[in-house]
Amino acid sequence: MSAESNTPQDLLTKSQLALLDAIGRLSLVLLLPSEPNAQLVTLEKSRSYEDDHWVASVLLDTSKVSVNFRVHFGTINGRHLMASSFQADPALLSPEHVLDFLTEYCNLVMGHIKGALAGDLGEEALKTVFLPKLDPSYDNYKIIPTGLVKVIEERWWSFTWPDNGEVFIYAQVKSVTGFSDATFKSLATAHQMPELDFA
Repeated sequence: MSAESNTPQDLLTKSQLALLDAIGRLSLVLLLPSEPNAQLVTLEKSRSYEDDHWVASVLLDTSKVSVNFRVHFGTINGRHLMASSFQADPALLSPEHVLDFLTEYCNLVMGHIKGALAGDLGEEALKTVFLPKLDPSYDNYKIIPTGLVKVIEERWWSFTWPDNGEVFIYAQVKSVTGFSDATFKSLATAHQMPELDFA
């Protein structure tokens, strides 16, 4: 008997964990230009929302996989990340600029995840529409309903930098089918794409 289980349930779990790992790596790589000394730490699944001001989120929803990606942040820390990324004066950045910046960050992460999944999604990847949105943090809600699929994986990360800066990143994955070997390879290298840049 093989040491590695190949049951459909195990393949689903493996696929979802590979997707979460890829999201974590992309999240870090895309924010490092803003804070080169920062680190991304995996947290427990539950955490307080008391210090969050905003939630930027984006949803990828297809017949094979659904992914929700969110960034929970305060305006001050969001402004710092944007100012560092663009070498700008924080005083010149309005709250609207900051919100747009982190909403676009969500778009970039999900866009590269979508590209890594293209082999399994086929033509559906080309026509799938996902729109970023922004809400006050107290409007937190369950993005992906369980429905008939009971296997849902989620993960929290903390992106922290010196001077006590911090934003929280969250991803939730629902999959109804396992990924191909080619997709696993694409997910493993998604964070190495040369075009990963805000500028």
